[in-house]
Amino acid sequence: MKAAIHFIIGVMTFSCAGKSLAAGSCGTYPKAVYEKTISAGWSDCDLKKIGEQPLWEKLPSGHTTILRFVFTEGHGSFFRFVTISEHPDGTGQLKVGGGDRGKRARIFRRSTLSSDQISTLNSLGSQSDAWKFDVGSWDGDEIYMHCQFLEMEKADAEGYRYSSINIGCNHPGKLMPFVNEVVRLSGLKSENGRLFY
Repeated sequence: MKAAIHFIIGVMTFSCAGKSLAAGSCGTYPKAVYEKTISAGWSDCDLKKIGEQPLWEKLPSGHTTILRFVFTEGHGSFFRFVTISEHPDGTGQLKVGGGDRGKRARIFRRSTLSSDQISTLNSLGSQSDAWKFDVGSWDGDEIYMHCQFLEMEKADAEGYRYSSINIGCNHPGKLMPFVNEVVRLSGLKSENGRLFY
């Protein structure tokens, strides 16, 4: 009984901490993200400091689609982001960056993606249902503690979509080929397929 009470208090504290981010957010995500997703926004201000623009406001000119994936370690000790921009000619650009707790976030590398690579990503994204939510979570009613958190965004002519998942603990078979391709293209490393850095 005592363990159950401690667990409930822990979840309530975690929920309140997550919700409080909406009030002090840096605007990287729309209000609905902070309201619906407990863990959203842990890297919000770091992304802004590094120059990452909010994708929900408008699609920048010269792009047909922008995808952003933010991997935040379960204890908040580091985050990594991958931004993929698709151009009207079907090619794209990939940008990888991040930061460790107590250190300034930075961009690690940029690379060009061929139209074949972009086509593969778009196909895997469609097959995975990654964008089935306007704003939502793959975790459903499950509560995971200290698992790496992944936030996925897509902006295109049809609008903005956001979904999240505790990728360190939850690996939906339909989603993982897409996530694994993003990780492969970005050069992120993986530890047992449960921690990406």
